[in-house]
Amino acid sequence: HLYRSEQAVTDGVKLWDLRTSRCLYRFTSHQNRSHRLSAAISPCGRFIATGSEDKAAYIYELRSSSPLHRLTGHSDVVSTVAYHPLRPLLATCTINGQLRFFEEAVR
Repeated sequence: HLYRSEQAVTDGVKLWDLRTSRCLYRFTSHQNRSHRLSAAISPCGRFIATGSEDKAAYIYELRSSSPLHRLTGHSDVVSTVAYHPLRPLLATCTINGQLRFFEEAVR
């Protein structure tokens, strides 16, 4: 599939199939009321990660709307998430600049 993720304030993350222009999945367990947050699809194509206003990052399996992992320990809103292209590693960044790396949760 050719996917595109979209995250809008108060609307969660939507995953679109670009060939059919259909929304395939919607992920809404994370908090997103006022900040622009990023989402990232894992290199293997099985997971999607998103930031959250509850000072955590969430990892979902693409075919499920329930989160697999809630990554805590951040000092502020998690605004950015990014997967390493080759290693099982997720980087998160808060709006105050705190950078964290998670390896076990993305295996």
